[in-house]
Amino acid sequence: MVDKLTVTNSVNTKRQITPVSGGASDGKSGQIQGTGSTSFAELLKEKGIQLSNHANTRIQSRNIPTSTENVSRLQSAIDKASAKGAKECLVLMDNTAYLVALKNLPDGKASQTVVTVISKDELQQRIFTSIDSVVIA
Repeated sequence: MVDKLTVTNSVNTKRQITPVSGGASDGKSGQIQGTGSTSFAELLKEKGIQLSNHANTRIQSRNIPTSTENVSRLQSAIDKASAKGAKECLVLMDNTAYLVALKNLPDGKASQTVVTVISKDELQQRIFTSIDSVVIA
């Protein structure tokens, strides 16, 4: 097991994060355990991805594991979907599904928002409509 990870964001700020087994959060506002108590939402925001309040609540209430590795994998999946012109994307990663809204804004920038997060247990009897792509990450 890795004792500490160094995460560098887009402005080259380094942060030490100590992963917990399974990459789980500590249950407090989606925070990833480690120095700085960086939340999953903050790590996503550093990558240009917004986490809706609804999705953040679901992560906490459903005890969905969060880790720095999940941030990187989710960003990669979103980038692939966006490059193909996706607007509403379902990202399947391990035992979790992320519903992501992608938009190109008038100023030329992209808006990427995780709308909701669904655990494996809840995926059994769910139907997803109004999505135009699925990425398996």
